[in-house]
Amino acid sequence: RVNAVAPGAVATNMLKKVADETVAAWKKKSALGRLTEAREIGSTVLFLLSDLSSGITGETITVSCGLSFR
Repeated sequence: RVNAVAPGAVATNMLKKVADETVAAWKKKSALGRLTEAREIGSTVLFLLSDLSSGITGETITVSCGLSFR
């Protein structure tokens, strides 16, 4: 199986280099009102590695707290 995970803006120390106004705008635009946490990316990868995803192939799963569709 071949799948991919496409993370949105992830709440990490790297965001300290991004203007506070930009981060606030991303959070406001996000459907969940926050940025993705690194553990959520990891959880998605674990799901794809597990038997729970046995029927999924050729897909890209976006993990962005809804930032990508608003």
